[in-house]
Amino acid sequence: MTTMRDVAKACGVSVATVSGVLNNTPDAAGPETRERVLEMIQQMNYSPNAVARGLSHRRMNTIGVVMDYGGWGSLIADQHLGPIVDGIVGQSSRRRQKTLLYTEAWADAVSNIPAFCDGFCDGLLLIVPMVSEEFFARLFHRRTPFVIIGDHRIESNISIVDLDNIDAGRQITEYLIGLGHKRIAMLRGEDNHHSSRLRAQGYQEALSAQGLEYDPALDIGGGYNCESGYDCTIALLDRPKATRPTALFCGDDRIALGALSALQERGVRVPEEMSVVGINNSVEGVAADTPLTSLRQPGQEIGEQSVDLLLSHIKGEEEPGRKIILPGSIIIRGTSGPAL
Repeated sequence: MTTMRDVAKACGVSVATVSGVLNNTPDAAGPETRERVLEMIQQMNYSPNAVARGLSHRRMNTIGVVMDYGGWGSLIADQHLGPIVDGIVGQSSRRRQKTLLYTEAWADAVSNIPAFCDGFCDGLLLIVPMVSEEFFARLFHRRTPFVIIGDHRIESNISIVDLDNIDAGRQITEYLIGLGHKRIAMLRGEDNHHSSRLRAQGYQEALSAQGLEYDPALDIGGGYNCESGYDCTIALLDRPKATRPTALFCGDDRIALGALSALQERGVRVPEEMSVVGINNSVEGVAADTPLTSLRQPGQEIGEQSVDLLLSHIKGEEEPGRKIILPGSIIIRGTSGPAL
């Protein structure tokens, strides 16, 4: 295998000169020498060892992206994860960084730390990490820079980039109240996701601000899936009509699609008898028989800004702890309308 020393010997220059040419170091070599070194590199088919170069410069120019792939289905098609990963990859490329994707289950996160921190990555982007405090403590112990995406952590030394979930809950609830709805049910995702609790907070704050009573029986926990939306909606429809909501605020489009299925099965007209709003602006929601009103998450922007924030930590330009919270926007379609 050709080495840098071989190239230097063939050109009659020092190893330091070859290294300087490879790294575009100013004044490493004159124009003629630089051209000769580059030509010899090509002739000798020399490829510098990435790990060795990273060790010498203390940087690999590689960002690790850690996410639990199980249960998400298609990463590319997913309306939440897809744009985030697109934003990460695109911004990494623009910042001349490589991207390494880890898809291990979060349940194994602590035992996988040696793999995440094996020297191939300069820092980690953690997408919705469902992990124990021990995981973060070990990353801090190893001095591994990291940024959390899609989960709001209040610790002052943890950096995050996320949707403004409180505002999302408030926006959707205020929109439905503006349509005349007074009994609005919220179908949450799992409460072990901070996003679920924060959206519920926004929902409750909007009700209070408009003088509407908060009914805990209409604030229903569940899962981020169609089955949860279906089951919760059926339970609501089994109540006496006077106590039913006239609008459903669903914490995810998958929940909303399950709700729409239940409403169709029971013959409830949408939006005439029940309005439905989701979050994520999914392709499936747009393609539903009645296109779904939904809040768009700024996924690409989240991915882009997470790369910039992580690089600021890697380069020592900024201490960890910044919270970047980005607003969403409601896309109005056919599933929402005035209360009767």
